Amino acid sequence: MNTRSFAVSASYDPCIKYWDVARGKNMGSIPHPESQINCLSLTENGSQIGVGSWQRVAIFDAETMAASPLLAFEVISKNITALGFQSEGRWMFTGGEDETCRIFDMRGNGLSLACQRMCSITSSVQSVVLHPNQCELFFCDSGGGVYCWDLRAGTHENLPLGQISPNFVTNLAIHPSGHTLFGITSHGKVVRWNLMGVEGKTDGREVTGEGSRTESPIPIPLFPSHYALSCNVSPDGRLIAISSSSNRVLILDSKTLEIENELSIGASWIWNTAFSCDSSKLLIGGESRLSMVDVSTNRPLIIYEGHSKPITALAMYDPL
Repeated sequence: MNTRSFAVSASYDPCIKYWDVARGKNMGSIPHPESQINCLSLTENGSQIGVGSWQRVAIFDAETMAASPLLAFEVISKNITALGFQSEGRWMFTGGEDETCRIFDMRGNGLSLACQRMCSITSSVQSVVLHPNQCELFFCDSGGGVYCWDLRAGTHENLPLGQISPNFVTNLAIHPSGHTLFGITSHGKVVRWNLMGVEGKTDGREVTGEGSRTESPIPIPLFPSHYALSCNVSPDGRLIAISSSSNRVLILDSKTLEIENELSIGASWIWNTAFSCDSSKLLIGGESRLSMVDVSTNRPLIIYEGHSKPITALAMYDPL
């Protein structure tokens, strides 16, 4: 188990770089010549790195940064677009352009990943998030669908979206409480679902732009004419960071969806962001470098330089 903060990033270089978050120093690299990396994720204890790329899922040791993966699975067709881990590291989930969301058992013989379950849809999966209850996966696809996969019942259902066509949801994020799901669209809008239903509202009032598991949300424009790329909720649940193909990252209040701040690192397409454990700082990947920015003041704190090409994915481990 890691005890200090670190981050990992991937680029068209192609390699995975390991960063000392506090010092901004590159501590090592893992070559990845097989293909572009689409997504990165870290286990909850920071010991392993999940890597999703073209037709391949791999797990690397985050402590040794050894070039050879601990586990690998190379049977999936097309790109892996999303992945993450169950809280205790018993299994991982993926989504991809093969139009499936999959569960991989990580407790096997230590030589390979075994696909334990699969949920098939009709379009490529864009994003997948795990509910804090560890029993529900929410995912979205390029065909305009958003789904809830109940792992206990083995069934999946559509969440209502209303009239957002020709938009589709590109990325999802879930509130730490598990009460709210957020999504962003291909036309720069944000949507929100109250997963608790009407009974989950603290004061019974409607919330701007909100839907539920049975009611369609109202999309709220954020980036007119820009493609929204990533959506992250802060650990304290108060803020949402949304990036896009514009040169800004918007910081929203998670209750009101009002813009609290705009961050910029001088990059155009910003593929991903990650909050610090105290929710006061945001790691932003843009062009060929990462930047740690103060969320409230937009002040750049640390620049992480080392990649030679645009960054495609990042993840941060920042223990309390």
